[in-house]
Amino acid sequence: MYYPEIKLYANKPAYLDENFRVTEDIWFAGDGAGTSRGITGAWASGIRSAEGMLATL
Repeated sequence: MYYPEIKLYANKPAYLDENFRVTEDIWFAGDGAGTSRGITGAWASGIRSAEGMLATL
């Protein structure tokens, strides 16, 4: 499911790693996370976050 971006481009949280993890058990991905713009970038950041989640299992 794709949700439109909330127009807050400058907001970027401090990530713990390259998989967009912000706390031990929370990852941000997609347009609203400040990591991408557009559906393709949102998809790619979601894949990257999912890889980080799977690595912790």
